Amino acid sequence: MVTRKLGLFACAAALVAGFGITSSQALGNPPTTNFIKFSRAVALPGTVLNPGAYTFEVVDMPNGVDLIRVSDEQRSRYLGFAIPVDRPKAMDPQTAITFGEAPAGEPLPIMGWYPLGSTIGHQFIR
Repeated sequence: MVTRKLGLFACAAALVAGFGITSSQALGNPPTTNFIKFSRAVALPGTVLNPGAYTFEVVDMPNGVDLIRVSDEQRSRYLGFAIPVDRPKAMDPQTAITFGEAPAGEPLPIMGWYPLGSTIGHQFIR
């Protein structure tokens, strides 16, 4: 089980390493926006994001549940709920996205988004 988790973590880190990721934040506040470019299709609950550039942002944080908007240059592509999670201590601080497993040929599901510079991430509710 540990070997499988480490393998998934390494795979996610390698995939994200090729993505362009930048962060935007208000002075003194944790970052709430990242700009991420995917070189292949990825999935969020109920939708697939085609290769391209996307903005991930926290819209609202009521009662311990985060509302996350993911949009491309044309329009909002996804609006969904996530729960706050701590960034794993072993995770590279420059890693913004974690992935789950998918069958061959299917888009990898995005499991979590960890804004750059933040110790708190957002695990997508499936």
